[in-house]
Amino acid sequence: MKSLNCAVLPLSLIAIVMHNRYRRFRMKFLLLIDQYFEEVICTALLFGMTFSIFFQIIFRVMGAPLAWTEELARYLFIWLIYVSCSFAVRLHSHITVDVLTLVVKRRGQLVLDLISDIVFFCFAIIIAYYGAQAVHKLMFVKPQVSAGLKISMWIPYAAVPVGSAMMAIRLIQKITLRIIDYRKGPEAEVPAEGGNS
Repeated sequence: MKSLNCAVLPLSLIAIVMHNRYRRFRMKFLLLIDQYFEEVICTALLFGMTFSIFFQIIFRVMGAPLAWTEELARYLFIWLIYVSCSFAVRLHSHITVDVLTLVVKRRGQLVLDLISDIVFFCFAIIIAYYGAQAVHKLMFVKPQVSAGLKISMWIPYAAVPVGSAMMAIRLIQKITLRIIDYRKGPEAEVPAEGGNS
């Protein structure tokens, strides 16, 4: 029995160490997603849009214009807009009117900022809901196909609910961070609107 315990003990230690490493890896992975998710997607969309337009110009100069490149660039641009809205929420870069927040004290600033964020959150949820209805209609009720790419039109339309849902998630993070930073004290504030955190 003693030899069995000696064999089980190292295995249980290995399991604990591996579990801790997995948890650390998972946390690092989640932090990377939190920090770079929109950036990577926006970069890929901008890259694809640029090359699509580049190929359109090259083939047009050669006398054989491609019909699908302009449409692809347009759809990538639509996706870029909605994903970058979520990115702007993360960076606190949306345009705001901060006249009232400049004249009130710290607690008043928090209240005004929370009201602004909650209204923005409700707007994002409403846009995501109606966008999802439009996508559902294009998928199942009245399917349509694009002229140049011959893809289902729900794919470009899906940018609206996906981007709005991403904004809503980022707004939940923003509201949570505002409350946490308020409780920590004035030295640990969330950057002001328009800042580059």
